[in-house]
Amino acid sequence: MMGRIKITAVATIGKVSVMECQRYDEKGNALDYKFVDVHALKEAGVIKRADSYKKAENFLNTPEGIKFYQEAHHMKIF
Repeated sequence: MMGRIKITAVATIGKVSVMECQRYDEKGNALDYKFVDVHALKEAGVIKRADSYKKAENFLNTPEGIKFYQEAHHMKIF
């Protein structure tokens, strides 16, 4: 059984947009989080707009999306 990735927030600072993605195990316990670059999701053809978080979340919960999440660079926004 596999866990789930949920998008908990979307933020834009200047020209940088990120999605805060939380990864949970199958029991619902939080494992980790990443700020994923929205531009990377756009380049991968997953979304066209920064507010397409539901579409991005659906993608991140596929085998291809889980791999994308694991390889994604954790953006530092502070």
